[in-house]
Amino acid sequence: MQVSVFRSLGVRLFALIACLVVVTVVGSAQRYKGPTYSLTPPAGWVTSTKNVAKGGVAFLGPTEQNFAININILSEPAPKETLAQYVDANHRQIAARKEFGVTVLKDGKTVMASTPAHTMLSEMHIPNRPELPFLRTYQVYAMHKDRAYILTLTYPKSVAESSIKKYTAALDKLVASFHWER
Repeated sequence: MQVSVFRSLGVRLFALIACLVVVTVVGSAQRYKGPTYSLTPPAGWVTSTKNVAKGGVAFLGPTEQNFAININILSEPAPKETLAQYVDANHRQIAARKEFGVTVLKDGKTVMASTPAHTMLSEMHIPNRPELPFLRTYQVYAMHKDRAYILTLTYPKSVAESSIKKYTAALDKLVASFHWER
């Protein structure tokens, strides 16, 4: 299933870049219902479904270093693939595609909506966008009914540690609020 993960990496980078370019407000943070899930986005963050991959959503927070801190959620088909296989294929794609400028710093485990999930902290510099700062992404991956769900927090690498704690706490609350819809 490497094709699926390759597409996923490209889609996530596209979604991240799109969030930087144009922001369209859908509404303020209340309970958000996606096609197969619901969650509560961070209070005060702007919800956008424009300029993200089909079925995705972005929550835009404060701006630091001319960058809108954001959490985006993407989902893609991953039939007959386990979480471990999906994560392993993602690691292989990151290693093979150096032009994406992604370096994995740390992997971990968590739970999302009573489902085992994987966490990954990475650094990246978006190719052909020298005006953007070096970025960090903190991702949560989960599998549900033959689909992969990827939640990504993105912020400048050089923000203050107190800000990083605030943003990761926002992602943690969002993950804790995540529920599968029937």
